[in-house]
Amino acid sequence: MKRPEVDIVIEKTSFLMEKMEYTEQYGTIYFDRLKRLRPLLEISVKKVDSNICIVEKLSHIPQGRVALIGTLFKKSKKIPTLLNQYKSIKSVDSINFDEDSYVDDSDTCYLEDITSHVNLIIDKDQLAHIVSGTALAVIGELSNDSSFEIKSILYPYDKPKPTKLIEDETRCYIALVNDIQYSSEKKDLILHNILSNELPFPLIAHAILIGKHVSDPSFIPQYDWFLSSVCNNLNIVTIPSRDDPTNAVYPYQPIHPSIFAHASSKSTYHSTTNPSIISFNGVRTLILSGDVIQHYMKLTTFKTVNEVILQLFQCGHLCPCAPSTFPCFPASSDPFILEEPFPDVIVIGGFPEQCDSFDFMGKTITIVTVPSFAKQKTIILFDFENKLIKPIKID
Repeated sequence: MKRPEVDIVIEKTSFLMEKMEYTEQYGTIYFDRLKRLRPLLEISVKKVDSNICIVEKLSHIPQGRVALIGTLFKKSKKIPTLLNQYKSIKSVDSINFDEDSYVDDSDTCYLEDITSHVNLIIDKDQLAHIVSGTALAVIGELSNDSSFEIKSILYPYDKPKPTKLIEDETRCYIALVNDIQYSSEKKDLILHNILSNELPFPLIAHAILIGKHVSDPSFIPQYDWFLSSVCNNLNIVTIPSRDDPTNAVYPYQPIHPSIFAHASSKSTYHSTTNPSIISFNGVRTLILSGDVIQHYMKLTTFKTVNEVILQLFQCGHLCPCAPSTFPCFPASSDPFILEEPFPDVIVIGGFPEQCDSFDFMGKTITIVTVPSFAKQKTIILFDFENKLIKPIKID
């Protein structure tokens, strides 16, 4: 049976770095983030109180009830630093975030803009949902010790609302595979047969393969032939993770064509960034690996993917913890700000399969999570027209 035809467009986004030159300071990202999100935060404030004074500069905060806009930073004894880590082990390659949680009752925070900063008096439960680097607005007033006592917290966007999906007739699927860790085992052969249409899944139109791609670098040549063979019958997009041969900081750039030379020689093979945005028949799909979500959970009390995604969209940012606690490239402008047009679908690797949706800024957005293929031996067939999934378990 002939595969369904689907128009695929890999969008050129701010995630693709034209030049990887370290000429910018990391502070540039924070300044750009606040500059671009401030107009949205001002709108959020005026929705609550149209008459309130929005302070222009944190260096000049008047007495009385006012609104402040800035970037929140947390002070936490539990969050590791290079200096403290070096003191304990005398050698540092990277900062280790090995604990399950870095939230502590002793955490404090301050709000900062380009002119100054002010300490915040904030409810501990509210602070436990926020990470350093979040641009937000606060309404309150100065206390006797010149700290700012918060009465309410506002974000660039209204909080998304969960919705229900409606099932309809399936026309075709996108195969989503995460964490293949190719090692030339039986599971890899079965995956090859499924993607090559040698097993009865004729409705697969494209395949999105999210890293980690090989279990060991020695398997790269075999995985290249695996991809090349599948590309004879199917369009494939590979998306790197931090465990793949790409740059060491977010956003991860496309895997170089020389790594998978045979696959790269075919027009049906595509390599893109992580995160990336791919349109299937006009359905804009944001795809990312789960390491950012997992990191966010460690810095907050959120326990589910949905909780984190709803918070990120309300904050108008995909990775507010970068560069503070999540390494990223020092770009001249912040590549992670969420702006219109918003995606129709979000695909996240590294979590048990689920398919949910929420209403955000007048549109319904679907969340699809994809488990580790190496651990769960599961492929997700995603019906991008009806926004539903069909997990395929390999026994």
